[in-house]
Amino acid sequence: LRSLMLKPLLIKFIFTNQIAVFTKGLICSSCAIGIRIHSKKLDFVDTKKLSKGTDLDIKNQLVIVAIKEGETYDANKVRDAIYKAGYDPVHYYAWDGEAVSMKNFTQE
Repeated sequence: LRSLMLKPLLIKFIFTNQIAVFTKGLICSSCAIGIRIHSKKLDFVDTKKLSKGTDLDIKNQLVIVAIKEGETYDANKVRDAIYKAGYDPVHYYAWDGEAVSMKNFTQE
């Protein structure tokens, strides 16, 4: 149900070069500090976009990550970066060419 409520919101934010990660525990803008530290180390994160490659939607507990143009992202590496920052990434949203779709992280 929650993913259905977020869909109109996500269409506004998600483009082919971004993913949004639903992350439990985001309560203020300071949460972004640790997430940025870890996510900007990923080769495919475009640190020239958003705020050093990431933005937060605290109200909806989303971490928006900018992906470099033409790069392939690894959602599990994004998940791990968020986890290392002390938060609980649950699933993510990405543009599939036609619509925003919710995707689960793969198990390793």
